[in-house]
Amino acid sequence: MSKEKLLWIFIIVLILVNGATLFFMLSGRRPAPGDKFDRTITEVLQLNQGQIRQFNIMKKEHHQEMIRVDREMRSTYEKYFYLLSDTGNILKKDSLGNVLGNNQKEKIQITYQHFNELKNICTSEQKEKFKELIPLLMQVIDPKKNPFPSRRN
Repeated sequence: MSKEKLLWIFIIVLILVNGATLFFMLSGRRPAPGDKFDRTITEVLQLNQGQIRQFNIMKKEHHQEMIRVDREMRSTYEKYFYLLSDTGNILKKDSLGNVLGNNQKEKIQITYQHFNELKNICTSEQKEKFKELIPLLMQVIDPKKNPFPSRRN
């Protein structure tokens, strides 16, 4: 077999392998970021089907509340930064800063209440296991930041 023919076979095989890899990468279902954490919660607490249904309802309500607060925050951020185009009203800036702080506080309270409700549907044995979730919960709520962020030029 000539070198040229062998080279063409090799190129065709590489194209087929790359095509198959791209197909599987693009066609597979990507889990939502929270799916893994939800699965961890149900596994650690060993939730039964009824508890899982309740948890799913609670997650939906929590998500809707967080979206509502995020929308309020976005609107306030816009007002806050539009002050840069103005001569700057310190009182208005302080007031909007307080609103943003209150929004952040509300998000924390909503999340705390969500997990407190989850804890309330747990049995006493599951409540003991709930303590194992707290470090994982903190990783989701406040993930560690890279101490050396990349520089953009």
